[in-house]
Amino acid sequence: MDVAPILGLDQFRLHLEELQQNQEVVPDATLIDDISIQLTDYNTPPLLPWMLPALANVLRSTQHDAGALFQITVKLTKSLDFTTCLGLADEETMLTMLDSPVDGANLLALHIIHKAANDPNDASILAERPVVFERLVRRWLQAPSTRVASHAEQVLGDLLEVDCSIPIVNGSSLPRQHQVVTPPMRRRHGEVGHDELWNIFFSNQVLSLIKTTCGQSENDARNLSDITIAQGRVLRLLPRLASFNLHAVSDTSHAQVFPLPDAVAEAVGCGLLQWATLGMIDQTDELMERTLVDFFEQLVLNMRDHTRRAGDQTILKKLVRTTTQTDPRIMSALKSLPQNVEEEDEERTRVFIEQLLD
Repeated sequence: MDVAPILGLDQFRLHLEELQQNQEVVPDATLIDDISIQLTDYNTPPLLPWMLPALANVLRSTQHDAGALFQITVKLTKSLDFTTCLGLADEETMLTMLDSPVDGANLLALHIIHKAANDPNDASILAERPVVFERLVRRWLQAPSTRVASHAEQVLGDLLEVDCSIPIVNGSSLPRQHQVVTPPMRRRHGEVGHDELWNIFFSNQVLSLIKTTCGQSENDARNLSDITIAQGRVLRLLPRLASFNLHAVSDTSHAQVFPLPDAVAEAVGCGLLQWATLGMIDQTDELMERTLVDFFEQLVLNMRDHTRRAGDQTILKKLVRTTTQTDPRIMSALKSLPQNVEEEDEERTRVFIEQLLD
């Protein structure tokens, strides 16, 4: 098939060279959009070897609005698999983009990493680069941009889903008033992963990063809002991870990272889930208390809707009972939850919650 020439391509190549040589040059959004519009499945393959590395170099270094550069890069890589993208943007480039203060660079790195969530074997390839995965977790927790953080949350959830070794069954409806919707399952029923990314996520190094970022100390000089934002991000992701592998999320072998008062530790154990719900937030903070209530509603519904391993309901029951004993607002929210789901799910939601509170 004859391929029509891309008008302005030489000018665009020169512009990319200029952007790489001088960070003060502002990307020409009009020129970039003109080229992007002309890109097709037929004319992009010959461009990839020189255009994609150049775009990655610009995105990781520019201090200007990189929205147009990000969009054309996404279009270029749309049909590429994870390993092909890694050949064009190596590990060092990925780390630099994740650390960049420019949203476009962060988003490109996340776009490429997200491709590893398409297949358990690709997730295993990512696991061979643990520093990249650890940096992804850091970006998720600490990104100033809500757009970057939200994308990072979805990428983390999708990666850990496809890497999970426990077969899962998709659930049904969520409460009508909830705006945070669990993404559709990426794995086919019965398909399992290798738990390699789970092992990295639940390593002492990553868990300590979560604890340090989300925990508060007496002489902490950080902005309180930065801490509570990170706490909210953890509480939004955990219900989804719990539906994949509640045992891992509540693993009690991390007491040295997540210490809790003796009475609480004896009742529920010391793990990420227990600390996030019983030790992480300041419950006098009304916004964080509301976030915690939303978290418990989402957690209960996720565990209601997914196939569970033996012992999952016991873990959840201990956590719910311990929390509701000291937080009447969570008790009230759970008791009223059946009224806020679809009518066909109301009875089974009520029965499930009664079992947890019994």
